[in-house]
Amino acid sequence: GTIAFSAIGTTAEIRRAGRYPDGRYDLLVVGTGRFAVEEVTVGDRPYILAEATLLDDEVADPDEARRLANLATRRFVRYLELLQPRDGESTEEIDISVEVETEDTAEGEEASGPMAETIGEVEVEQGDETVRRRVVIPDDPTTLSYLLAGIIQIELPRRQALLEAETTDERLRDLLDLIDRETFLLRRRLRAFIPTPASLG
Repeated sequence: GTIAFSAIGTTAEIRRAGRYPDGRYDLLVVGTGRFAVEEVTVGDRPYILAEATLLDDEVADPDEARRLANLATRRFVRYLELLQPRDGESTEEIDISVEVETEDTAEGEEASGPMAETIGEVEVEQGDETVRRRVVIPDDPTTLSYLLAGIIQIELPRRQALLEAETTDERLRDLLDLIDRETFLLRRRLRAFIPTPASLG
């Protein structure tokens, strides 16, 4: 059969692996960088081999990237609020699971360190106890652009396009457009709209 894959991919580091009795695995992986596929080899092995080149994450204009990052953070917080169901709606709450930097929180304690924005709190298990941690958005524009691209609830082709953006600035501009689009739909409760390939254009 035909094998299809993208020319730009993400290197991944396995953080946790667990095997089920039936042979399946549960993996937690974290993306560590991008690569461009140069040449593909399909041989006798049960997997595909490829020559790849690691890609740098360029920032065209640091000041502009930081401005875009701050703007995207503010709009994204509003987007997350709209993503949750309103009173009377039967839609289940969106459970977004991503690995981000977190810090311990105490009652009344403020966030510290080079973080742009707090987006909520999560409960994580530590040994036998459950600890509440504050989820924070990283201050670095490039890291932020990948974090938001991973969380936003968009179609795979749009997510892939974000990954393939040539600079952080471009990715953040595209993200802002997508956040605005998704916010527009959520405000009018049009989230059930299923796009056609033509509309993805």
